[in-house]
Amino acid sequence: MAKHAVGIVGATGAVGAELMSVLADLNYPVGSLHLFASERSAGKNDYHALRGKNH
Repeated sequence: MAKHAVGIVGATGAVGAELMSVLADLNYPVGSLHLFASERSAGKNDYHALRGKNH
C-alpha cells in the first residue's frame, strides 16, 4: 500500500489531536507527517502530548 504525505493544520488544538488519533487508530499509511500550529504552540513536539493521551 502506498504511503501518503499528511499535513495537519492546527495540530496542537482539539481537532488536530483528534485527526492524529484517527490516523493512528486506522493505521493510516503515513509516509511523512507535517504538523502546523501557531507560534504560541512552539516547542510542543511530543506526539503523545499533542494527542492529549498518555500512552
